[in-house]
Amino acid sequence: MLKLCGFKTLEALTEAAVPGHIRLKAPVDLEPAKSESEALTELQAIASKNKVPKSSLGMGYYETGREGGRAGGREGPEGPGRAWKLWEEGNGQGGS
Repeated sequence: MLKLCGFKTLEALTEAAVPGHIRLKAPVDLEPAKSESEALTELQAIASKNKVPKSSLGMGYYETGREGGRAGGREGPEGPGRAWKLWEEGNGQGGS
């Protein structure tokens, strides 16, 4: 691949592709590489700590912290009942 790109070494490709001001000057101190099975075991341990919350999508919208109304909120001119009536009227449903 290096020859195809016109470079003799990986270092030459790196020098051409990565600007000098963002290249690291010293080697990175990394821990030894893990095997695939070691990495999977570690990732499974991390993933087992995840908590999957119950989804509320599609369950409707209900205001909270207010009294009255079927949606727990106000049923006045700005309440959810009014919005439904306006939608029905706008879509030829006639409203109620």
